[in-house]
This record gives sequence, C-alpha cells and structure tokens, in this order.
Amino acid sequence: MDSTPSANGAAPPYVMEMAQFLAVHHGQGPGILWPEHGHPAHDGPDATTVLEAETRDLEHLTGLPVAVERYQAADEGTRLLSAGSSEHLLVHQASGAGSWRLRAGAGTAAEQFFSCRLRSGEMLYIPPDWAWHADLTPSTQLLLTRLGPPTAHTGEAKADLPTSPSDRQPSQDVSPRPW
Repeated sequence: MDSTPSANGAAPPYVMEMAQFLAVHHGQGPGILWPEHGHPAHDGPDATTVLEAETRDLEHLTGLPVAVERYQAADEGTRLLSAGSSEHLLVHQASGAGSWRLRAGAGTAAEQFFSCRLRSGEMLYIPPDWAWHADLTPSTQLLLTRLGPPTAHTGEAKADLPTSPSDRQPSQDVSPRPW
C-alpha cells in the first residue's frame, strides 16, 4: 500500500478519503466511514513517519491544525469518557472493536444521541462539543485524529487520554462530566 505522496505531491488515497469524509460532515452530526482505501500499517519502523505525513496532508487539505495520536486499550478492555471539546475528532478503529455512544445538547430540547459499534478499519467522526463514551474490547488500538482551532493541540483543550500502561485502568474516566 502506497502511503507516500505521488510525484505531483498529492496526498495518498486514504488521506484524500478522510479529508472528503470530514468535508461532508463538517458542521453536521456524527458519521461513520467504511474506508475504500486501507490505512498504512499502524506499527512498524515507518509508522511515525506515516502519521507525520498524514498530519501534514490533512492540515493542508482541511486548513485546520491536526494532531494524530495512538491509543492502546488495556488487556482487559477499557471504558473512555469525554465531555467533548472544541475539536473535531476522527476515531480510526485500528484493531479490536468498540461500542460508542455520543450525545449533544444535554438537558436541552435539542438533545441528540448517536450510537454505533466500530470494528477494525472503520472510522467515526465526532463533531465538536459532542460528549462521548466508548467501551473498548481488550487490546483495541485506536488512531485519534484531532482537528481543531489553533489552541486545540496545546494540551489545554483536549481530553487527556492515558498513554502509558501505568496510566490505563479497566475503566478510565477522561472527563470531568461523565454521563
């Protein structure tokens, strides 16, 4: 699978597909993408280089700051929660599976819900300000692509997901307002 830009500098097909999907859902509700183009290997000697190139390509195509991070669920499974943020979040279920539940407009007449089950290879778009929780199968791997305002990636605006094995617990609350 080719993960490098073509001779004319175009982004790889999987990045173009992600950018088109984000353009369709920008300003809309959540959505699920069943990609036609596979994502390059998530591990291996060039995984960091591939993710850095993906970040640059998405920033160029969307005009938004982008941060891509890997997340590995604990061996016994994990439950993640977020109160939402000002960022757009694209969750790529790299391996394993997860049940996702999203909510917007809590306590208002315009309250909305969205639930889905993601399997390996599928992607979920979570709009800004949508609270969410996920129940992940053991050893699930996610790629979290955050797109947002310039301040979104300074560490102040994002939910702090556990990154080291010692930070992970079977039920991990990453939100001050779980639901």
